[in-house]
Amino acid sequence: KLEERMTTKVVDGIHKAGYWFDYINDDVAAHWDSYDYDAILLIECERMPIETARNMKRFAEAGRMIVCKGYAPSKSCGLLGYVEHTTEVREIFAGLCEKGQCIVTEDTLEGALQALGRCIEADVRIERHPDTIGYVHQVDGDTDIYFVSNISNAWKDEKITFTGQGGDFAVFDPMSAKEKPVYVVKRSSTETSVGLKFEPFQ
Repeated sequence: KLEERMTTKVVDGIHKAGYWFDYINDDVAAHWDSYDYDAILLIECERMPIETARNMKRFAEAGRMIVCKGYAPSKSCGLLGYVEHTTEVREIFAGLCEKGQCIVTEDTLEGALQALGRCIEADVRIERHPDTIGYVHQVDGDTDIYFVSNISNAWKDEKITFTGQGGDFAVFDPMSAKEKPVYVVKRSSTETSVGLKFEPFQ
């Protein structure tokens, strides 16, 4: 069902554009204020439980963004109170769109990426080989940890920019635990760019 609804192309394309993300459900949406999400992307979501729609409204009114790929939710779920709840779901998303708190994009990967780019900055920019250099981003306390990998069978000379990162950093080879040399560093208060050479499959 995930493949049918989202497709590998869309999910992979969002990641290669530098956005790290979680999959969420109605329970996470109910506790949105416990998470540090800047935006929620709804992919071809036509039906939504009324409580989730109300939580989406609270999320957006707290200064965060909702992006709807293709179309915004327009129907409720279940038979109990269906007509009233469907009307409220439509009114919620129409109101959020009118206030600029929700963006409805073209039903394409490119449309979703353009909308994401307007409201949040990409987490990581893989400048030269986004098709073969991938990353995973985790947070441990006040430390950001990035696992970066070359999934190709060729050497890669790559420039990687970590956005929202202006502090000290180190690069390690996880196979040897030794520090890995960085040949270019460009830093500002809001981002750090590094040049790295990757062995095949490193």
